[in-house]
Amino acid sequence: VNDLSNWHENPNLVSNYNLELGHMSFDPNREAQKMFLHVSSMAPSGCVDLASPIHLPPTIVLKPHSNPHVASYDHDLSVPKCSTSGFVCKSAQLLQSRNNIGGVSEPNGDNTLDSCTDGSAGYFHSDESVDYIRIISLGGTKLQTGVKIRIVANVWAYSTTHDFVDFFHANDATNPEWMFIHTVKPTSSGMNTISTTHILGHGSLQAIRVIIRYNGVATSCPGGSYDDVDDLAFVVETSNPSSSEPTHLPTPIPIRKPSRFPTRKPTQNPFEKVPEPTPISVPSPKSGK
Repeated sequence: VNDLSNWHENPNLVSNYNLELGHMSFDPNREAQKMFLHVSSMAPSGCVDLASPIHLPPTIVLKPHSNPHVASYDHDLSVPKCSTSGFVCKSAQLLQSRNNIGGVSEPNGDNTLDSCTDGSAGYFHSDESVDYIRIISLGGTKLQTGVKIRIVANVWAYSTTHDFVDFFHANDATNPEWMFIHTVKPTSSGMNTISTTHILGHGSLQAIRVIIRYNGVATSCPGGSYDDVDDLAFVVETSNPSSSEPTHLPTPIPIRKPSRFPTRKPTQNPFEKVPEPTPISVPSPKSGK
């Protein structure tokens, strides 16, 4: 029973894992290992009484706030949204955990602008989740068209080998067309702070999508059993004051008036050969006069 490497080869274990939830094991090797580690942590002997209580993390309690740069849940969009343009937009605790995984459920999960859903396998802060997204203006101005931003995400990773974090952007949060930005790998198991940069496009209400996925490829909706997809919408100023039209006409360049004095004839080039004058023939006087 203590041979961890052989647990996933037991067909009874594979077929009965999570049977009460109505599905079979998504990843037999991974989930058998997690089960073994959980049981081992409950008692030194590796056994646990069926009546032993399950210790779950505390429930996420969302407190109201008045900070305009901290997102509030938007029921029309079904995601957190910063309704006022500022230098930063934060998701606060609105994205913590992943939908309805064990332990702690994500508030208002799935938190996506479209029909993309999160994977349901795993446990809170044992398996993958996107817990926090922050968008920061790097241009010294509020979030506006053409400004470079930094996207910071706090993600919980299970593996540094098999987990990947993908960043996407949409110019229109009400009808998102997701544009891929970048993929970053977590540097450790557990909590990671991962970031990338991007240039904001045109649109008054834009959105950032952050995904953590277990294997698979970079796509805006991976659909894996351990994948978490979260969106954050934010208001963007569409006009840039520094590039607006000038309010005054430019000062015209003065033009010098022509001189009233006549123009002097050009000086003769002394080295230029002057043609000899043609001699005039004079008739000789008549003889006898």
